[in-house]
Amino acid sequence: MLLGRLLSEMSDEAGAAARLAAIGDVGLMVRLSAAAAAHGETPAEYLQAACRLFANTADNNAWAGLVNAIERQPEPGPAALRHMLEWALARDEAGTSTAGGPA
Repeated sequence: MLLGRLLSEMSDEAGAAARLAAIGDVGLMVRLSAAAAAHGETPAEYLQAACRLFANTADNNAWAGLVNAIERQPEPGPAALRHMLEWALARDEAGTSTAGGPA
């Protein structure tokens, strides 16, 4: 799956929710649910914001990590989402976020 297509699927709630289900990591979902609730968002809305934020602001190291993560997986889509979501959650958990989604 192309990254552009994956990101475009995050533009609606249904697409984001379907992609969340594909990740299948319970621990990550717990962290996501907590972060989304803290921002007054659904988990799918948080994932959408995380993907947009990553695409717009991630540095070269984060992008290199994304490429590395997807190269090693038979299903690159869920691996890409996991990477972008973990990146956004780490920012939130470090206290570098703003209201309205990860920042």
